[in-house]
Parts: sequence; C-alpha cells; structure tokens
Amino acid sequence: MNEPVESIATSPKLRLLPGDYAFLTLMVVVLISVTWIGILAYEEGLKTEGTKRNGEAWAAWMTEAGTKRLDADYEIAACGGVTHGAPAGAADAPDTPSEGADAVPEKAATPAAAPEAASWGTCFKYLQTHAPLKDLRNPFTDEAPKFEAACNPSDHGLAGAIILEKLVPTPPGSSTPFVVSQLVVSDPIGARLQLRLTVCDKGGDGIKVSEFEF
Repeated sequence: MNEPVESIATSPKLRLLPGDYAFLTLMVVVLISVTWIGILAYEEGLKTEGTKRNGEAWAAWMTEAGTKRLDADYEIAACGGVTHGAPAGAADAPDTPSEGADAVPEKAATPAAAPEAASWGTCFKYLQTHAPLKDLRNPFTDEAPKFEAACNPSDHGLAGAIILEKLVPTPPGSSTPFVVSQLVVSDPIGARLQLRLTVCDKGGDGIKVSEFEF
C-alpha cells in the first residue's frame, strides 16, 4: 500500500531572509534606474532630432534662395547679388546748354555708383529677424541657434549649434577637392557659393546635414 502524501499544510513555510530583501530592493532600484535612463535618452534623442530639423530648415531655405537670388528682381536684396544699385535721380544724359545767349550750362549729371556687393553679414542679419528662420529654437537651450566655427566634443556648450562652411574648389589634380572655411559675415555673396551645413549634438560632435549651392 502506498504511503499517504504529506499534507501541504504541514510543509515548511517560505521565509525571506535579510539577503533576499536586499536583493529584491536592488532589483527595484535597477529597474527604476534603467527606466529613467531610457526616458532621458529618449528626450535627448528628440533634442538631437530637433537640432537636425533646424539645420534642415536653414539648408532648405538657402537651397531654394540659391536658385533665384542672383536674379535682378529677387525680392530679398540683403541676400541677393547686390545690396543696392545706382542712387535714385542719377541722370544718364550728358551736359546740354540751355537756350539763350546768357544761358548757363546745366550741372553735369552725377555718375552712377557701382553696385555694392552683398555680404553674408547683411543676409544673416535679415534671416535672423524674418520668418521662418527667426522662429527656430535650439532644443537644448530654448534660444535661437548659434552659428559657430566648428563642433568640438570637448565643448558640450556647442550642443544645438549650426556650422556653416564654404567649399572653395581647388585646381584640378589637387589632393583635396575643396578648401573648407567658415562662412563669416564679411564674406561676399555676389556669386554662387558651395556650402556645407553641420549641426552639433549634445556631446559636441558634428552631424552633417547637407551640402548645397547658395
């Protein structure tokens, strides 16, 4: 005959030791920490994507402007080929004497002034104060994006900055196809420019957005 099975009620009760409580507490802390780190990483990722969208907005505007800004009737003079032309009222006709013996020759017409070449400084100032680019904000600082010379991983203060560089072609056969330098306010923009736009992420590393003609 089979022996009777021991009743569950008589089985020893499960008891947690102090070490078990410590282990469970540690697991809860780890779970909360991992969740919190994931939330922070997600938020930082959104800020990085927002920074890239800022760069894409600048690149898109400048690319579109580059197709027509050298036209004579381009409406944004600050970003066109010239900032202004000859002064109003300048005459084209040479001196002509008035009728009569005592007539005094008319004053010679003022020579027309040569058009002044536009600079990046005048265009940049316009873009900072007019929509749609003036409304952009750096996701890391909630301020207007700053334009810097270069991204630098050792400088986290550059997070969200925009880097705008001009690419000047080198002679055929050169080891590098372009000479790269920062586009500064004094640079003339009377001719088309090849540009490269980069943004800086939270760590100060560069993220290339686009190369385009302006």
